[in-house]
Amino acid sequence: MAIDEQDVREFFEQWSTTVFTYCRLYMGEEEPAETAAHQAFVRYLSEEPDLSQDKKIPLRLLRHAYLTCRNLGPNAMSRFPDTEEMEEMVKLLPAEERGVFILKSVLDLDFNEIAAVTGMTVEQVHRLWSESLLHVRDLWLKKAS
Repeated sequence: MAIDEQDVREFFEQWSTTVFTYCRLYMGEEEPAETAAHQAFVRYLSEEPDLSQDKKIPLRLLRHAYLTCRNLGPNAMSRFPDTEEMEEMVKLLPAEERGVFILKSVLDLDFNEIAAVTGMTVEQVHRLWSESLLHVRDLWLKKAS
């Protein structure tokens, strides 16, 4: 069965940020993460993929991202930050990211709840959450090097 090019484009647009964010956080660097994310999509698309527009990312796609990241290289972080170090990094986040980060990480609210609290759309919350994770990761990597 042939895959429709437009369906592939839409699928990639829907999930590329999520897969890249996962790979970026796992690997710690942008270039290898981009390579890993692309490889994960290629592998997923090579096995009769389900390209339906679901609200949740296909777990097989995340599995490919996980395996690709694991195979491409070790985690760059030498140790996990302690509470005090994490608090210092969170203080450095832009205000909107900081708010979303705390609501999600500390208070364990889901994206819909955070949207209701902040008045943002769920998409905005998800974007800010992803950006906050990348910023915390970058801050930690700078500190660790």
